[in-house]
Amino acid sequence: MTLRPYTQLGTLQRAGWRAPLPGAQAGVGLVESIVAVALLSTVILALATGMLSLLGTSRANAETQKLQAAVTAWTEALKVVPYEDCATPDDYDLANPPAGWAGPTTGTAKVTAVEHWQPDPGGFGKFDADCTTDAGGTPTDAGAQRLTVEVTVEGQTTSAQIVLRRPAPGTGP
Repeated sequence: MTLRPYTQLGTLQRAGWRAPLPGAQAGVGLVESIVAVALLSTVILALATGMLSLLGTSRANAETQKLQAAVTAWTEALKVVPYEDCATPDDYDLANPPAGWAGPTTGTAKVTAVEHWQPDPGGFGKFDADCTTDAGGTPTDAGAQRLTVEVTVEGQTTSAQIVLRRPAPGTGP
C-alpha cells in the first residue's frame, strides 16, 4: 500500500474547500475582537451608570416626599393646638403636647420660632418676634402668630411656617 501525500487527501480538498490565498483574511483578527469588546464594555458601563443614577434619584425623591408628608401632617396637627397669647416656642412644646392632642407619629417636630402679628393703623401689618404692648406697657396679642416648625424624619430636617389665629369667642378652643 502506498501513501499519498497528505495535501492530496486533506479534508479541505475533498469537501470542495479551497485553502486561503496568501495575504487574505481568514476570520476575525485579534484587533477586531479587542475593538468590539471595548465598544461593548463602554455601552454596558454607560447603561450601568444611568441605572445607578436613576436609582439614586428615585431614592432621594422618595425621602423628600416622606419628609414633606411629615411636615404637612405636623403643621395640620398644629392647627388644633390651643392658642397661647404672647407665646414663645416653649409654649408650643410638641414633645409634651397638651392633653387630648394626638400629633403625627412620623418623625419629630419642634417649634423653633413664634412671631406675633403687629397691626398697622395704615392698613398693613407685619409679624414680629415681640408682642405688642398696650398704653400701660402690658403685652397684648393681636390674635395671630406665625410659627416656624422644624420637622425631622430619618435624619433629614426641614422647616415650615404656619399661621395660628386666636379663635373667635364661642367658636372652639
